[in-house]
Amino acid sequence: PDNEVARVDVFVGLRQRLPQQPDRGTTPVIEYDDDFDLSQQEAQAALERLCYKLSDRKSSLNVRKTLCLLDDFKIFLQTRGTPGYPVWPSDAIHRLMSSFITSKEGSVWQGYVGFADTG
Repeated sequence: PDNEVARVDVFVGLRQRLPQQPDRGTTPVIEYDDDFDLSQQEAQAALERLCYKLSDRKSSLNVRKTLCLLDDFKIFLQTRGTPGYPVWPSDAIHRLMSSFITSKEGSVWQGYVGFADTG
């Protein structure tokens, strides 16, 4: 039944840390992980594996529906004549992802993708 369905969003590029002086019951702080870099081929491949593993385990997890940003992003890349995913040269991923989420096709993902400039 619909009232027994939970929506689960999976986030990447975040980490948790405890405050400097944690006490009992202290909630960890969630923050951007500066070490996460989607321009790394390994990070792109890991994100793709995550999407496929969740989809492959759909029945064992009793998942009704899976949505993966990469499915739409790959179609976007193909329609633009880009070689494909993982993106190469890998430093183009940020520009292409930004173009994707600001496009008509990728606009549904705007609330799910964020960029951090660590300068």
